[in-house]
Amino acid sequence: DRRAVARPDQVARRRSSRSRDVDVNAVRPVLLIEDDAAIRRLVSIALEDLPIELHQADTVAEGLRQLAARAHRLIISDLMLPDGSGLDVLRRLHADPGHNGQAQLAVFSAGVSDAQRAELAKIGVRQVLPKPISIAALADFVRAAIGEQGESMATASASSAAEAHIDAD
Repeated sequence: DRRAVARPDQVARRRSSRSRDVDVNAVRPVLLIEDDAAIRRLVSIALEDLPIELHQADTVAEGLRQLAARAHRLIISDLMLPDGSGLDVLRRLHADPGHNGQAQLAVFSAGVSDAQRAELAKIGVRQVLPKPISIAALADFVRAAIGEQGESMATASASSAAEAHIDAD
């Protein structure tokens, strides 16, 4: 009795098809621009069961490269990055809407002043996601932003229960 040995990519494909029944054509690209590797990893884990393809960047420059490579359904950017501000990326998107036209924009930050919040609203940022944020609230936000069933974007960031959190530390 010979058993077929699956390649790692086949195992991953089978595992992902078991964990979610998703039409491959319905997978939506999401870009996370965040310099903290631990936060990127937690976000990746939090969103692994959603019908998204998560692209990650740890600098403004890499974020801009990712944006040039493909259109994204949702862009979540930290504000404080090693080579500039995530606000620079969001301003560029606002100045050139054809670049990533239909993308929802969100900011992932530990603190945003009222002045920053006003500027973010002017350039089309629909949501400021707090750090820390519960994993469930993050998943609910992303689900709503990409058009899946879930809580509204406004309530997703506000929900905070005694659950696991993605923290800035």
